[in-house]
Amino acid sequence: MLDIVVKDADLSVPQNVFQLYENIKLYPLQTWINNAGFGNYGSVGNQDLEKISRMLHLNVEALTVFSSLFVRDFKDIEGTQLINVSSCGGYTIVPNAVT
Repeated sequence: MLDIVVKDADLSVPQNVFQLYENIKLYPLQTWINNAGFGNYGSVGNQDLEKISRMLHLNVEALTVFSSLFVRDFKDIEGTQLINVSSCGGYTIVPNAVT
C-alpha cells in the first residue's frame, strides 16, 4: 500500500523550502524526487528580473537545499534514494531561452 501526502508551497521563497522539509521529514521517506523548476523565454535585455530571481531560487537553491537536507537526514537509512530530475530544455539550444 502506498500513502500519498500532497503539500503545496512556493519553493521560490527560500524559507518555504526549509518549512516544507521540516513538515515532511517526519514521514518514513524512502525516495526524494526533486522535479520542480521552470524556464523563461525572452531576450536578455527584456528579462523580468523578479521572475528570474524566483526561477533561480527554485531551480538552484531549493534543489540544493532539499538534496542536502535529505542526504543529511536519511543517508544512513538503507534503501533510500535521491533523484534529481532535470528538463531536456537544459540540454537544448532554444532561441530566446537564455534563462
